Amino acid sequence: WTNPILLQQPGIVIRECMATVNSKGLVTAKKAGTVKITAQVGSYTKTVTIQVKNPSLKLAKTSAAIKKGATTTIKATATPSGKITYTSSNKKVATVTTKGVVKGVAKGTAKITVACNGVKKTFTVTVK
Repeated sequence: WTNPILLQQPGIVIRECMATVNSKGLVTAKKAGTVKITAQVGSYTKTVTIQVKNPSLKLAKTSAAIKKGATTTIKATATPSGKITYTSSNKKVATVTTKGVVKGVAKGTAKITVACNGVKKTFTVTVK
């Protein structure tokens, strides 16, 4: 780290550029990287190292072809876990539920945007 700003709370010292710690000891990451947090009570000192990774979103597959009236489910995995949202680019061709179930409405192609933790992926569905 170059010129880190040290934040001191009673008994806690951290590098503010990487994370913050509230009065209850909850650590909130500000960006990816490694941060060392030192807590001190009296003469006892303990340092822990926390590795913060960028969030990721993985789709089991990125496309599917279905018939009108049929469904397929988008399987998505987010790290860290969070609420995954799904949005159809063309609801006249395909709709998608909050659980990622895509239903073919009419012939054509629609792109389903899958998002979580600020990361977006695209799933393409072709309705035949």
